[in-house]
Amino acid sequence: MDIEDFIIHANIGEFARKVAWILQLEDEGKFTSSKAFEEIKKLYIQLKETKELAGESNAAGRSI
Repeated sequence: MDIEDFIIHANIGEFARKVAWILQLEDEGKFTSSKAFEEIKKLYIQLKETKELAGESNAAGRSI
């Protein structure tokens, strides 16, 4: 596993933990379904951007 894969794997784990936390807040009535959806959507966008950056970094490393 190279460093980019390690970072992506760690970020997916963090995403999963945060989603679980958001869903718990929704179950407890502290977040509405809409609020939970928006928060998870933000996290997904961040995860996607991280993956894209890692991919760009990996592609740049191959060209050297």
